[in-house]
Amino acid sequence: MPAGYEARNCHKVNDGVVRFCRNCGQQLRLKIRRDLTRKWFCSRECSSKWWFEKQNRFLLQNYKPWTEEQRKKIGAGGGKRRGNRNGRFKGGYTNNWGYHLIQDNGKQRPYHCVKAEQILERHLKQEECIHHIDGNTLNNKNGNLIICTRSYHNFLHHTMSALYQQLVFGGLNVSSRL
Repeated sequence: MPAGYEARNCHKVNDGVVRFCRNCGQQLRLKIRRDLTRKWFCSRECSSKWWFEKQNRFLLQNYKPWTEEQRKKIGAGGGKRRGNRNGRFKGGYTNNWGYHLIQDNGKQRPYHCVKAEQILERHLKQEECIHHIDGNTLNNKNGNLIICTRSYHNFLHHTMSALYQQLVFGGLNVSSRL
């Protein structure tokens, strides 16, 4: 038995250790050594009641009503600081395909398309699309973007996947190709 178990609201009896439930005070007989560190309640109901009351005591002791200034900071978002109300917001969002979206004339558009249109000083044609050279859809630097037709874009992806398969599964020697 660990030293000082009397101080933990229990005492030694011939057939084990007696401890009292923290919630209702019912007597518990602990015969197994590991129960000394685990059993503090007579049932799960007592355990959940005790923890619930402890949590409520903590909340009531530390309760401070919000000031008007804090309420203004939070705003009308119900406490949720999403989008431009969040302190870490850098403009735009990311969609399910991993492209960075920004607001353009009231619409959400992919940032790489807007950037390409600014460079070309015209809108992209229907058959044009933009390829990210390194495959990172969030890397929208000028040197990483290629404006190409959709058929050439598909060709690029097809050849890149074929080269990757040869490199990983086919034992392609990279140094001999360079």
